[in-house]
Amino acid sequence: MRSETSTLGVQENIYDNSEINLEQKKEEVWLDEKNFYLFKKVSYIEKSNFYEFLSIMLDSWVNFIQALDNFSQRTKNLYFKEKIDEIKTYVSSWESLSKAMKKMPDLFDDTETSITEAWEKSGSLVNSLESLSDDYKKIHNLRAKIKGALTYPIIIFLFLIVAVTIIISSLANVIGTVFLRDLIDDYIVPLMNKTGADFGPLL
Repeated sequence: MRSETSTLGVQENIYDNSEINLEQKKEEVWLDEKNFYLFKKVSYIEKSNFYEFLSIMLDSWVNFIQALDNFSQRTKNLYFKEKIDEIKTYVSSWESLSKAMKKMPDLFDDTETSITEAWEKSGSLVNSLESLSDDYKKIHNLRAKIKGALTYPIIIFLFLIVAVTIIISSLANVIGTVFLRDLIDDYIVPLMNKTGADFGPLL
């Protein structure tokens, strides 16, 4: 990982957008152009990949806005893509990543913003991105293990529900058949014998 100093000048270089063409800025997704999404969600692994990608790009001396643009083109999450384009718009206006994140509380929580802001002030944004990527990857792996541990008991529970349902249904059929036979033997047949009526077609 490239060495970084604690001066704010390094951060200004990371966010340097002087090479970004003005026409490209005009093509950015502006904040008043909102799309409707049924599910506004970014998974833990998507965030981990986002921070990891940015850290690698910045460590390779890639312009920050170009790094955002590259990831925006790669992600399949349209909602996340729109938010990244908003970050690009903010950063193009010479705002830091942490300030852009503060304007999106639905996507970035206070912990993320505070960590990013602290590392920015120390001139070590790459370290912040790597740390956030590792944290979200651990959360994703932990949730995956929990889901895996719960899958087997859930399958057993569903199997038991199906088995009990089949048993109850079978018992209901047997009881219904026995009740019908008793009804015929105790009431229908004696009635036929007394009246001499022919109930054969009904039976």
